Amino acid sequence: MKSPRLPILLALALAPLPFLLGKDIPKEPDELERIRQTYLQRRTDALKPVNTWYQAQLDALQKKFTQTGNLDAALAIRHEMDWLRDSEADAPGDLHKAVLGSKWSWADKPNDKGVQMTFREDGTVSHIGMHGTWETTGPRDVTITVSDGAKVVLRFDVFMKSYYQVGGKIHGRIWP
Repeated sequence: MKSPRLPILLALALAPLPFLLGKDIPKEPDELERIRQTYLQRRTDALKPVNTWYQAQLDALQKKFTQTGNLDAALAIRHEMDWLRDSEADAPGDLHKAVLGSKWSWADKPNDKGVQMTFREDGTVSHIGMHGTWETTGPRDVTITVSDGAKVVLRFDVFMKSYYQVGGKIHGRIWP
């Protein structure tokens, strides 16, 4: 007996194929963006009390180990606190921090490493051969205005680790 799930699973597995082949990615439905933003907000709100509790526990442990002279343990707690702070910065939805916090690749061919691109706090962006300005124009969208006036919209994934050009072939990820 044929499973009714197989065609659905096959379609989901092949969904990224057009992007990998250099074809344009279709526009996401507005409803998807709406429920994604609701999800991201609810997720962020739900994690706040858990992170606050964990931070308080780490603070108490660090104080205890520091007072008893166990500096190796206190240092391990400090590393855990740094990890917690960094993981909160990596939470979905904080595009501005993610863009500024990393160097990015810019490529126009599948499986191409591309060139390094840098977003700056002053609103400028550049890579070899391109200089322009950037601004966040949506929860996951950055619009780059190149020096000749052309605009490129980059849509980042929910975890802010990679992006693709809306309606184009440009793609990238955090620079290795």
